[in-house]
Amino acid sequence: MQVVLHIVILDENGFAAGLFRTIRERKGRKAKTNAGRLDEAVAVLNRALALDPLSPALHSDLGVFYLNFGQFDRAIPYFRKTLELDSSFFWARLNLGWSHLFTGDTSEALTEFQDMVKLAPLSPYSQQALGYAYGVTGRRDEALDVLTNLDQFAKTRYVPPSAKAYVYLGLGQKEVALDYLDKGYAERDTEMIFLRRGPWLSPLRNEPRFQALLKKMALDK
Repeated sequence: MQVVLHIVILDENGFAAGLFRTIRERKGRKAKTNAGRLDEAVAVLNRALALDPLSPALHSDLGVFYLNFGQFDRAIPYFRKTLELDSSFFWARLNLGWSHLFTGDTSEALTEFQDMVKLAPLSPYSQQALGYAYGVTGRRDEALDVLTNLDQFAKTRYVPPSAKAYVYLGLGQKEVALDYLDKGYAERDTEMIFLRRGPWLSPLRNEPRFQALLKKMALDK
């Protein structure tokens, strides 16, 4: 019988950042977790993997859980396994790059992000990740080139303000990054719902403007 397995991360404010996967299982289960109940959600996903061990999506989802909770070393094998099963899995490559970056393996992170740009050159998500990585690794000129690319893309398609915010944040320009996040809020940029989590936003956590933005979005508790 085909059912929907709901895996939802809930923080103390009830904000859900998560996953909805259709898998084959004898009965549906719903797991809710906050930072203190990560193991419960992981256990549910592992049971799902036992039923469908060749599912790229399930391996990726496990990696996302560990990434969101800052366990980058544990996330990496799941994203690698996803890419073994499906080398074109965009989000797994994106998140593998982020995981490498925050374990300090900047060389691997840049390689993944560069490969991702080749896979999806017009995606603002691939560009923003590469631009961020260039910025935090001191490759300022390359980061500025990414901003130029995003400006060019914006002439023919929508580019969410958060894309440029990430690049400016990588460059250390917090106020400019916050300007673009404010713009993202005004434009209902879908990336904004992930501000509550995401290690790439750590430099902004203590900024009053960022805290005010989270409050406006009811993501501050």
